[in-house]
Amino acid sequence: MGQGDVGMMISGMPAMIVQASVFAGVWMLADADVDRVEVASVPSLALSPAHLPHRPAIGALARKVQGLASAPSILSAPVDKPATRSRGALPHVVCLSILPHTPEDLAWLDKAPGEGAFTILPRGHGNCRIIATWQAYV
Repeated sequence: MGQGDVGMMISGMPAMIVQASVFAGVWMLADADVDRVEVASVPSLALSPAHLPHRPAIGALARKVQGLASAPSILSAPVDKPATRSRGALPHVVCLSILPHTPEDLAWLDKAPGEGAFTILPRGHGNCRIIATWQAYV
């Protein structure tokens, strides 16, 4: 089936490796006990809310360091957005490439929102890593 441009790692017990094939919508899933093919726009396991965070969120309790500029303001967008989001609405995305930030901001933003169970590795246009944040904030 060949290896496509998108890979995914799903934390859990056991952790699952997901790889797109060269055919659109055909995914290969593997862990210690599973080796299967799934046909879907997104693997069903990736839509499951049953995964625990890899690293829970600490939100504004993350230690503030010298050089921190806009990270607390950037974090407020995904923290405040769920209050106005209706069920089934599109996800809220914060694009860091168009916002001013310092290296310290990026380090702080790596810790504050925590880390969810999913990491997506799209490789079609260069290497990229998308890490889900944990949905609960302090």
